[in-house]
Amino acid sequence: MNKTLNKIKTEFHTTSRGIRQIDDFYVYKYENEYGVALDNINDSKINESFSSVEIKNVEINIGSGEIKKLLTLTTNLQTHKNEFASLCMQFVEKGENSENRELIINEPLKWWEKWKELIGNRMYNPAPYHVIAELLSLEILYKNNEKGIIWSGLIGSSVDLQSDNAKYEVKSSLVKYENEITISSQFQLDLDREDQPEYLIFFKMEKMENAETIDKVINRLKNYKSVIIEDIENKLHSFGYKEHSSTRNISYVVHEIRKYKIDNNFPRITKESFKGNKIPRNIKKITYTINLDNLEYEIL
Repeated sequence: MNKTLNKIKTEFHTTSRGIRQIDDFYVYKYENEYGVALDNINDSKINESFSSVEIKNVEINIGSGEIKKLLTLTTNLQTHKNEFASLCMQFVEKGENSENRELIINEPLKWWEKWKELIGNRMYNPAPYHVIAELLSLEILYKNNEKGIIWSGLIGSSVDLQSDNAKYEVKSSLVKYENEITISSQFQLDLDREDQPEYLIFFKMEKMENAETIDKVINRLKNYKSVIIEDIENKLHSFGYKEHSSTRNISYVVHEIRKYKIDNNFPRITKESFKGNKIPRNIKKITYTINLDNLEYEIL
């Protein structure tokens, strides 16, 4: 099972596109959609979606006029590839006496209904590495004796951390060989106070036993007199990271922490990027990816 999971993860993190056979299943990657697929030998018809995950039947022209009929399980979420890979493993595993495979091939809707609740839980609360990164950033600021530190607490604020002297946006990645971040708001990197510098703290992490966890960082933060642990705990609880929950003990090793200064030389999209320094009226959301290669940074 672990070998299957590792194969799926590896394929998800490559830049290749199309369909590729792995053992007795396929990895399916077209445009922004990726996932796994099985041969649809019964020509089942299904088209269901829930929490950014879709199960559907498709027909793919693989060349020379050959059409392949597939059942696919896909998502367009680019930030949770490892977590989605775990769900995909459940989809492609045959199970005891091939019961799981037969259920999907013969009654894909029944399989979908069985797993839909679990899919929702996984996709809404997939992994705590981004929370660990923000808490570690908080710890760094306290170590540096910064004053007036405020953590937004996962509420989608335009800034993750703020002190009396600066603002900090925190991003994290589990992809070892890529230095990319996704910006999901046109205000996220908007410099609204020229007298207060803004920085990006970028973590490169990997899931590993006996490494950093939410609880470990929280226990260290308790040693700082100015830290109000109750406030941090309330914010964690409101987003499902309740005290004593197993999620708080999922551990990640930190390979590298980079600090970038966000200034006029930092690549970003703001209102100044548009004609008249104004975002067009009907644009409701801007999401884009920044490649951090060849930008100056400081190692923390």
